[in-house]
Amino acid sequence: MNKFFILFLFISQQVFAISVDKMIVVSKGNNDSSIITVMNDDSYPVFVKAQLSELMPDGKSKLFDNHDFKQWPIYLNHTDFIIDPKSRVKITVNNLQEMLGNKENKDRIIGISFIPESYEKNNSSEKSLNILTGFKVWYIIPNNLKEVTGNVTYKKESAGKYDVFNNTDTVLTFNINACQAMNVELNNECSDTIMILSGKKKTINLNKAEQGTVVITAQDYRDRFKKKINIKI
Repeated sequence: MNKFFILFLFISQQVFAISVDKMIVVSKGNNDSSIITVMNDDSYPVFVKAQLSELMPDGKSKLFDNHDFKQWPIYLNHTDFIIDPKSRVKITVNNLQEMLGNKENKDRIIGISFIPESYEKNNSSEKSLNILTGFKVWYIIPNNLKEVTGNVTYKKESAGKYDVFNNTDTVLTFNINACQAMNVELNNECSDTIMILSGKKKTINLNKAEQGTVVITAQDYRDRFKKKINIKI
């Protein structure tokens, strides 16, 4: 009896999932909008609801009130939509703060959660439990101050591993070039790009760099800051 019940649950459950083409988006500036593509790879239509939240300094997320949408920092062209089977929908994200000329003294990290629900209409004789998987995309709004304050540093953590610190007041990209230290031509195996939030660090693995200099170039998303770090191996 128990085996039959478990088998019934297994075959009566249907799993619906959506996916997105990117997990992190950084506001481009210059009033340019960003595009997030939401895809439905299933054989049933899926209803999707977008929900906004903000990552606060204490690490907790604060949901935005739907009744106070005028205070939202971003605008989505669709917050409720249906994705047909094997189809995709492009969601446009606009930075309202920039469009309205509002100043941001610090970076803001907005969570855009895409929450799916099955749009399938089951027959009365069918009893199925639809399990759905959603995604949260992080939309980062860099501050729009005139200058970037602070600096970037690194520290050797252990053999072949280094901590890279972003001690500035805004999110930065770090372009890592270890090709010379690996004695190879520039390619994807010896170079990488990472993003580090303000006040955070990331550990990079340079075990394959045998001898020479690893060059790391840090820069912000508003062309205000650029610095090179040379790590001697």
